[in-house]
Amino acid sequence: MLLFEDKYIKALGSALAIGLMVVSLMMAISAAQMPPDTLSMAQSLEEDKEKAKVAQGTNIRPSSPKTADRSQTRERQVEEPKARAPVFEANSGGMPGPSKTNGTGTQAQAALPERRSSGLSEGDIWLMAQLIHAEGRGESLEGQVAIGAVLLNRTRDSRFPSSLAGVIYESGAFCTVRDGQINLSPDSNALRAARLAASGWDPSGGALYFYNPARSTSRWIYTRPVINRIGHHVFAL
Repeated sequence: MLLFEDKYIKALGSALAIGLMVVSLMMAISAAQMPPDTLSMAQSLEEDKEKAKVAQGTNIRPSSPKTADRSQTRERQVEEPKARAPVFEANSGGMPGPSKTNGTGTQAQAALPERRSSGLSEGDIWLMAQLIHAEGRGESLEGQVAIGAVLLNRTRDSRFPSSLAGVIYESGAFCTVRDGQINLSPDSNALRAARLAASGWDPSGGALYFYNPARSTSRWIYTRPVINRIGHHVFAL
């Protein structure tokens, strides 16, 4: 029995060896019969594939974090000036528009006198300060403001001229206009009093007249009803 099995195994091995030899022989015959161009073409294709792999490995490199940061920084530098570019809109609907400038580049302004809340120009303020200085030198600030308030009260009364200059230069109204003291330059106190009177402060209480009893020679002025006394002056209606 064992002898039979040994013979069987040896025969199987011999058959396998013969089969391998036959296959090798057939492949050799096929290769010998294949045209030379086909072999060279196949070799060229293999070489091209290898070159392509090498080229891809050389040219395609992952970007480093520093390179990516530089790229993002450049993009932000390009975008930020666009975001900061001013947008000028038409000055309508209460929206501020761009300032208009003249040839020198400064903002153009209309040549109009500065106005206070009372509607007085700087020239009016100066003229009022001149009369306050002429009539009330030495008086307190309140007393000087009261003189300016009397002038403004007269401009609102129909019995007097409607302008400040008209009130001050009305014939016979103020002795300091007749004797020329009106032409003296007002000091800082008189200017401050004029501005306070123009802003609406009226310490006189709405008076239309004022006088100094120690100097006044008019009998008529004593007939006016007195409403206030400030310093040396009496204020009346």
